[in-house]
Amino acid sequence: MKSFKLSRRTVLRGAAGAAVGLPMLEAMIGSRDALAATGSLSPTRFLLCFGGQSLGAGDGAGPTATYIPNAPHGSSNYDLKVALAPFGLAEFNKPGDGSPVKSEITVVSGLRVPATGGGAAPPPAGWNGLFHTNAHVPLLSGMRTSNNAMKGPTADQVAAEALGCSAFGYRVQPRSYRDPDGTHKSRISYRRLANGSITPVDPIANLQVAYDKLFSLPGLGSASPEELARLKRRRSVLDLVLPRANQLLGQVGAADRERLERHFEEIRNLERALAEQTTGAGAACKKLPTPREPAIGAVYSEEEARARLYCDLVHMGFACNATRVSTLMFTFLQCFMSASPLIGVNTDVHELSHNPSNDINVAKMIAWHLKHFAYLVAKLRDTPDVGGKSMLDNMAVVFLHEGGFGYSPENGGTREPHSTEGMTALVAGRAGGLRPGRHVVAGGKHPVNVLLSAMNAVGVNVNQLGEVSGVIPELF
Repeated sequence: MKSFKLSRRTVLRGAAGAAVGLPMLEAMIGSRDALAATGSLSPTRFLLCFGGQSLGAGDGAGPTATYIPNAPHGSSNYDLKVALAPFGLAEFNKPGDGSPVKSEITVVSGLRVPATGGGAAPPPAGWNGLFHTNAHVPLLSGMRTSNNAMKGPTADQVAAEALGCSAFGYRVQPRSYRDPDGTHKSRISYRRLANGSITPVDPIANLQVAYDKLFSLPGLGSASPEELARLKRRRSVLDLVLPRANQLLGQVGAADRERLERHFEEIRNLERALAEQTTGAGAACKKLPTPREPAIGAVYSEEEARARLYCDLVHMGFACNATRVSTLMFTFLQCFMSASPLIGVNTDVHELSHNPSNDINVAKMIAWHLKHFAYLVAKLRDTPDVGGKSMLDNMAVVFLHEGGFGYSPENGGTREPHSTEGMTALVAGRAGGLRPGRHVVAGGKHPVNVLLSAMNAVGVNVNQLGEVSGVIPELF
């Protein structure tokens, strides 16, 4: 008997234009072994966070002293140096068991983006030329560059297209402060248009605009009585595709049938949860207080308060099912925000990395970013989700830094912040079999391999982003 095959892009279509996506099935990839290798890839939520900072000060001790754990590859008991200290703070303990967020976050070290200097052509998935002008392009898209041109879409936009939603993008730092030509340094998201061109997607950097965009959506605290009545009358999407669902259940094998039945039950649970949110009954979704937009300053705009408010908005966007994909850019590439109000050092964040005496202060500034990241991870962990899980259980969350520490093609130095050697990434969530809370030594893998792992975990069935392919199996 000829085996039954399905495309990975198969959806079930029904009455009134309804459509239901499917989980990864053996019928899509050909064998039980192949499915076991990919893990469980149920569609969930994807979040990319970003900090515009490298990991060490030029000629300083570097991240091996201040960031990267001494714990061996695969260890779940990794040490928290200065940069990672927020992961052990008591304020992020889970109520009832005292668990800090360290157990929810994997540190991936040993990453690199290839680079060349001296006018040589950029390597695949790499860069040449000036660090702040070019290095972010392969970091975010996996595509090489020599002229600041983004030649492919970024991970968030690929994920949003695959999951059938719009990506919500936010930025904490509202302005560059010093660089009038730094527009490209203010964004981390790019999408492909229908004509094939790549266009930037600017993040929202105004709290009131971000708030209004989220809470003007139907059912998120501002719906009229008529809208609530319409939502209550809405037919289940599963009911609309039921004939095709029953047909498919009769065509696939036993393992796929079990997987599909579980998938349909999760959708039914989600519909019930959405119905509860519409009426406000016991829902995690709630309208936040209207934020006060801090004044935009000459070197600082209350980024401490702004970061907390944007974390709350990102969390609520997921809790209210307004989107399944978000980005949160804490600081610009080449960040000129003042470090003084945050760590008490009278310089901007970027200049910290160009004085070896500031090596520990670079780590403290990274810790400021990661304090807010830890706060957001804790909120996601402590929010109940469908299926008796937490929201974080159904997510893949990645934090990327602008640079690493090591060889710089700009000047040939070997202990430089303008480098994409010795990079790290942070991963949280348990979607698709992700196993958090460990130190993973990536052995020269590209940061995009981390992004591909997170994308696969939430059901984005791609093996390549730009010129980079493959996941990091140790993350699962």
